[in-house]
Amino acid sequence: MTQRNSKIDMMPFIFAISIKLTVVLYTMSTANAFPAIVHEILPMVDFSSRRSMPRTFIVQTNVQRQNRFIGRHNSYLRSKMNSSKMSPPIIVEVKDQMMSTSDDIVPKTLGEAYRRFFFGPDYGPSLIVASIAIMMTMRYFDASPITLKDVFAFCFAIVFWSVQEHVIHDKLLHSKFDWQGKRIHQDHHEKTYFHISIDPPWLICTWLSIVFCLVCIIGRPLIPYPLGLSTVIGYTISGLFYEWCHYIVHTKVQAKKNNFFRKMKQHHIKHHLVNDGYWFGFSVPMIDDVFGTNPDVKSVMNQ
Repeated sequence: MTQRNSKIDMMPFIFAISIKLTVVLYTMSTANAFPAIVHEILPMVDFSSRRSMPRTFIVQTNVQRQNRFIGRHNSYLRSKMNSSKMSPPIIVEVKDQMMSTSDDIVPKTLGEAYRRFFFGPDYGPSLIVASIAIMMTMRYFDASPITLKDVFAFCFAIVFWSVQEHVIHDKLLHSKFDWQGKRIHQDHHEKTYFHISIDPPWLICTWLSIVFCLVCIIGRPLIPYPLGLSTVIGYTISGLFYEWCHYIVHTKVQAKKNNFFRKMKQHHIKHHLVNDGYWFGFSVPMIDDVFGTNPDVKSVMNQ
């Protein structure tokens, strides 16, 4: 009883730490966290051709938000030039609602990819990490102990994500009827393969909020609250894994031979460049074998 009370007494402190983590991650994502790297502050690329990668390209941008990044970055570069004999850097300029540069912003190393994913201007991944930390704190300080049922609920959510991922990709994003989600996904396919692909924060927050409400609030009569939390935690971790995987396979980071991410990248390349009617699985590519959407590449190309 004493141990439980001590946990409850610490709960406001841990919750405050979780909120602080959220604020820190958001601040790092909107501040000049890595000023020496130009492409860390750039948003999603919009190439005019999906099969060629020109040296000069256009980047879609939110002018008000990007001006803040670019202004701080350019000020830093100019101060460094005045204080040292460094070579002239690339100064990014904004004209109307477009931004252009002659450098390639797609990460080429794993370190660059980590920094761009967690601390770049797309702060959706940081929000997912903060959400996981908050929910794990809530589950730990819940009165009921963690049991095998929690483990089962956690694993069930991971399996459910894999199936849901394939169904949504196939039946909704590549549906026969026209809707906003399909058009956004078509824009993703029309870009050249190498580009920054991270879901926007509003979509991530809305999606996770709906799932939390359905499982932990509306579904409370059917699913005990602690098991609901364990389920949503597993689901959210699966979502973070998906975001990272889909992001990393669209970068120029070279995976090792026989590496899981290398196989995942080859699988996703087939979906983009061979036929987008197959190979819908992502986090778990073998899910396509279950749904019969993993045909032989030569047979598809000969159709």
